Amino acid sequence: MNLSLHVSLLVSLVVQSLHCNASGHSLSNTFLINQSYKHHKNINEIAQTIKYEMVESFLKKTNTKRQKEIDVNEEMDKENDDVERLLSVDVSFSFIKDEGIEKVLDTLLSCDESDEPRCIPMSLDASMNHITPKGVSKLFNRLVQLAEKRVMDSNDTENYTTANPENNVTKSIEIEQLEKHTTNSSHVEIDTDEKLKSEKRHHIYMESINISLNDIGLHGVDTVHKTSETASFMKSIKKLIENESGLACPSILRIDNCGLGPPSCRSIGKGLINCENHILEKERNNPSSFKRLQQRRLEELYMSGNPISDEGATALAAALKVTSRTQNLPVIHTLDISSCHVGDVGAEALAYAIAGNPGCVKSLDLSNNRITDRGAKALGKALILSYKKLKDPMESLFLSNNDDIGDDGAASLFEAIESGALKCLSLRSCSIRADGASALGKTLAKLISQTKNKNISDISIDMSGNKLGTHVTKKKKGYSAYLDSMNSISQKGFGLFKSGLKDFVDFGGSSLESDDEAEEEDDCLKENEKHQISTKCGAILLYDSFVESIEATEDKEKDVENSGIR
Repeated sequence: MNLSLHVSLLVSLVVQSLHCNASGHSLSNTFLINQSYKHHKNINEIAQTIKYEMVESFLKKTNTKRQKEIDVNEEMDKENDDVERLLSVDVSFSFIKDEGIEKVLDTLLSCDESDEPRCIPMSLDASMNHITPKGVSKLFNRLVQLAEKRVMDSNDTENYTTANPENNVTKSIEIEQLEKHTTNSSHVEIDTDEKLKSEKRHHIYMESINISLNDIGLHGVDTVHKTSETASFMKSIKKLIENESGLACPSILRIDNCGLGPPSCRSIGKGLINCENHILEKERNNPSSFKRLQQRRLEELYMSGNPISDEGATALAAALKVTSRTQNLPVIHTLDISSCHVGDVGAEALAYAIAGNPGCVKSLDLSNNRITDRGAKALGKALILSYKKLKDPMESLFLSNNDDIGDDGAASLFEAIESGALKCLSLRSCSIRADGASALGKTLAKLISQTKNKNISDISIDMSGNKLGTHVTKKKKGYSAYLDSMNSISQKGFGLFKSGLKDFVDFGGSSLESDDEAEEEDDCLKENEKHQISTKCGAILLYDSFVESIEATEDKEKDVENSGIR
């Protein structure tokens, strides 16, 4: 292969950006009701604005659009219909407090004026609103209760239509809409009494909830009050995530910087385990409802900035390890526990879960923690072992700003990329130096050699912010290191002492007869230091190892070809 092609691909692999898609809805298919930074308004004004915009803009425009589509093609297949529009409500930084979040939810549930039964996906951003654990508990419990009522209503409707075959056209309308997130009024005929009609009014379901930057952990509150408040929160978040009804849990939950500790992680872990148990039970009892339950589950969890430490990370890892995976879906797709005081113990626990339950998590963010080479090596080995079992690579692993991850940890992670176990790796601003750059060069060369067998265009490696131009020599340990340090200190001390008294005392036998000679020796040492650094320059080592590996691979290929000809 042409060397210029190798170098261009090398550059593209190193500088390729990392992308994370947080939602399945495009911006063009999202309707935003923006009431953020409205702290100068009272909650009643905010609620009235939300109701007006939802009724006058969102619902009417959506209904008009639907009717036009039906008029153009009345026999349009449901599979080709547009995805339901996402309603995004943003009340962040408005200081609405506990009463406000309850008022907002009541408003969203009460402002439908259409007779068409459908389900509306919604995103709620209530970050930075002085909401307490009590307010969050009420929000989560309300969502669980609404979902349970929805299932009961659906069962009542099914019983009614079973007893009245002429009205069977209305059977399981809501379930079909939740499965496809689409509706077509040409397929919806409600010819029942007013009771059934009211039961099929639209329902919102939470696609995403963001309650970040609310002091749910209650820093500084007295112990008794804090215990009762947080206990209520932990119980409610467990019920929300375990999702017994199958309709309550949001796909995305953001609880960044909320002061949460290890007990919250244990509640979340129990919720994940119970959720899968409910799904398996439903599958055994009623296989037709299994697909619907699969859609309403927690897929992305963001907990950045919470002091969960190794204990909390271990609790989450235990849930990932023991939770069964149904239909090859991950236990949770995205887990963000960056800036959470997680060290090597937590990283090793997560590595154990990844190796023991392959595919349990697809994207893991451990940036800005306290992980060293030990934790990074454990993760690298676990990824390789997981891939050997399942052949399902992890999509992304973020370990940026872990200051103690160096060359050894990076090399282990590069091996995971070589094996195909990892697609995207971020090691920004760690302590990777020249030897790590050399390992990267070898990895890139091996990836180049694999292009004939598989596509590597989606591989991304980010090492920006590392001091690749330096080489760190291993420090001596034990008594020899102590002797060297004491010798260095004594030499420096004697040098200072000698320079301070050189005008009064003649120190015979000195190798430095004058200040000029001392300066000349310093210059000589600097030149030697520069020479040593240049021979261990990370950029040069990366390039050399890359080219050498490519040449070695091509030589092997030529040898194979020659042996075949013979």
